[in-house]
Amino acid sequence: MQSLDSIPPAPREPSPRARELIFRYQGGQKAFLLVGIIFTVVGLALAVPFNWGVPADLAIAASGRTQHARVLSAQVDPSVKINGRHPTVIRFAYSVDGHRYQAQSSTLDGALIGDARPEASIPIEISSVNPAWARVAGSTRSMFGYGALFALLFPVLGLVLAFFAVRSNRREIRAFVHGEPARAKVVFFGADRSVQINGRNRFKLAWEFRVGDRVCSGSLSSMSMLALEDLGKSEEVVVLYDPADPDVNTVWVD
Repeated sequence: MQSLDSIPPAPREPSPRARELIFRYQGGQKAFLLVGIIFTVVGLALAVPFNWGVPADLAIAASGRTQHARVLSAQVDPSVKINGRHPTVIRFAYSVDGHRYQAQSSTLDGALIGDARPEASIPIEISSVNPAWARVAGSTRSMFGYGALFALLFPVLGLVLAFFAVRSNRREIRAFVHGEPARAKVVFFGADRSVQINGRNRFKLAWEFRVGDRVCSGSLSSMSMLALEDLGKSEEVVVLYDPADPDVNTVWVD
């Protein structure tokens, strides 16, 4: 095993192998980053159209005022189904401070639909922030109502996964460049069944080491067993850790 005295002092320059195993996204980090990016991109593509009218609905709910408007039309939207029913889009015209506006809102409420006859007067709610944002009282501007906010779960989850992947990678780089060396015991080396990329399990190296009275642990993963084989066959490895937070650590490779 390599002696601690042979480890270069900080700040360290990574070897080509260190750049591949530690500085680049490997194993679990790569899986979380890819899934995070996919969830974010696909989630935003769904969330934006689903939530197009939600900001206006929230603004009206927070600071809306009521007045009456003239119904222009009320038509069923055959392109959308909510709980097996097509919503009705009500278009209406109204005036605020001498300015004329037109807006529309969506509803499944039979009573509202029945009252929305052309030229009829119906109560509406108008945002105090932007008078162009208005809706029929009891309806929503968003086609899917506030339930559309559920679609935001996917990009939020994607951003969280990507954040933790990037954070983990940056912590490993910080430990490698500026960390203190220590001897660590290899506690696991083999296929990690908890993570798969393209149907393949990653290979994981895990270790434990002591800093004072504290036992710390760390791990490194790769899709290639050969990339970690020499480390995995050793009983001990040299690790580099952040003295301010020993949980931030990585293995030394030259």
